[in-house]
Amino acid sequence: MKRILVAAMAAVCGTTTASAHASLPGLTLFDQADWAGFGSTYSKNEAFTESFKATANETTLAFYGYDVSGSDDPVDISMTPAAGGANLLGSTWSFTPAASGSASLQFYDGWGTGTNGLAFGGYTPGDFDEYYQTVATTIGQKYAVGFFLEGFGSPAEFVVTVNPGAAVPEPATWTLALIGFGAAGAALRTRRRTSVVA
Repeated sequence: MKRILVAAMAAVCGTTTASAHASLPGLTLFDQADWAGFGSTYSKNEAFTESFKATANETTLAFYGYDVSGSDDPVDISMTPAAGGANLLGSTWSFTPAASGSASLQFYDGWGTGTNGLAFGGYTPGDFDEYYQTVATTIGQKYAVGFFLEGFGSPAEFVVTVNPGAAVPEPATWTLALIGFGAAGAALRTRRRTSVVA
């Protein structure tokens, strides 16, 4: 019975795909350790475009990173509808420092997207600084996240995730959930009657 209720709640609330790191919520778009050529398949400075389909009315784009001996710097950052349109990101980022202290900063990068560039330093391998912005998105629409990554130093890691906010369920979802709850209640009543008769 608990499984039925959990499944019904998951259908109503929706679920979020986990990041490659248990501590980093959301769907991972990009994840590279020691990117500056230390066993990496990527070049030292490279432009990237990653895409995702929105599953909620708002989405948080987060950049995580640390670089103990140098700096990993994403610049020219944008998030646009994949079909084309203006950059949805504002100029400044909200910030959560690493628990061991932060050696990161945001700066005007001059690339023309209107969004500050980021520089990730760090003191402890695996202890990420986080910069993030939450923007309005349209459920089912595809979005492109673009950035140019400059990497220097090791040990380092840089991760980009998207994390949908609370989706507003559509009427059909509510109808299915109510039918599911009704079926669960009926199953409980039937089970109790069977127990009493036996």
